[in-house]
Formats: sequence, C-alpha cells, structure tokens
Amino acid sequence: MTKLARTLSLTVPLVCLGAAPAFAHAGHGLHVHSFAAGVMHPLTGMDHLLAMLALGLWAGGSRVRRPLLWLGMFALALVAGFLSGNFGLGIPMVEPMILASVLVGGMLAAMAVNLNPVVTGGVIALFALFHGHAHGVEAVTGGEAAFMAGFLVASLAIASLAYGAAHLLSRTGTTVPRVIGGGVVAVGVALGLAS
Repeated sequence: MTKLARTLSLTVPLVCLGAAPAFAHAGHGLHVHSFAAGVMHPLTGMDHLLAMLALGLWAGGSRVRRPLLWLGMFALALVAGFLSGNFGLGIPMVEPMILASVLVGGMLAAMAVNLNPVVTGGVIALFALFHGHAHGVEAVTGGEAAFMAGFLVASLAIASLAYGAAHLLSRTGTTVPRVIGGGVVAVGVALGLAS
C-alpha cells in the first residue's frame, strides 16, 4: 500500500465523520420544482459535481468493461434514492455518505482501481442512492418529476463525459484522470473540514 493510499485511508473516515448535516444540500437558492432547477443542481452543488466527476473518471480511467451496466445502475440508484427521499423514507448517514462519495470516488480515480464491472456498478450505485435521496428530500410537491428528470439528465451527462474523457485519455498512457482524481480528494477533504 502506498503512502498516499495509507494517508487517505485514515483521512477519509475522519473527514466523513465530521461532516455537518447541512454540508451538501442547502437548496442552492433555487426553487426546486422545475426541470431547469434539476439540471442546475448537480452543476452548482460542489459535492454532487465532484462525486459525479470522480465516479466517471474512475470508471473510464480503470477501463471498466460494460459502461452501460454501471451507468444504468447509477441512474436506477439515483431515481430510487430520489423516490425514497421524496416519500419521506429515512436513510441514515446521508451527508457523510455524500462526502464519502467524493473522497472514495476521487481515491478510486487517482489510483485507477480496476474492479469487476458489477462491483464497480454496485459501488457507484451505492453512492448515487445517497445523492438521489438528498435531492428527493429537497423536491417541492408538484414539481418532483420535472426536478428529478433534470438532475438525472445532468448527473448522467457529468458522469458520462468524465467516463468518456478518462477512457480516451487512459489509452494514451496519460495520468491526467488520476491527477484530477487526486484533486477531487483534496477538494473533498477541504470541504469536509470546512463544514
């Protein structure tokens, strides 16, 4: 295990435990009832943007096979999480798990960890469930479907673009996706410590 991996394996749990309940989702000042608000939410929420970026970079940089499998699991988990939050089903540790998705996703991208496609999809789906739940809690009655569609489209776009870029770059032998993954971890640690 490298020094970086050892350091991150100790830092990530501590930062996650310290995440404040309001870390990730304060509504970003938008009326959360429209398709446009749903699209903007992942683009303006640093935690969501970083997590989707990191998970896409990881899947692309590690050259995971069957990209549609993990992308489908990702989408289904976002929707399931959204519905659970919108219907008031409580899921514990939402904010720490959202922070963990940034940190762990960044670590996996930085280390280009190569796992079985089903395991990769499962890890991504687990984190997506918590992101979807947080969005579902915020959705206003009467606009849930439009908001969900918007954030789903934007989230899939971010993850897919990151996947495509990392997949192409990994063929050239460049370490850019890994460096960006490390940057995501650093920003995630800073966000966690600031909360």
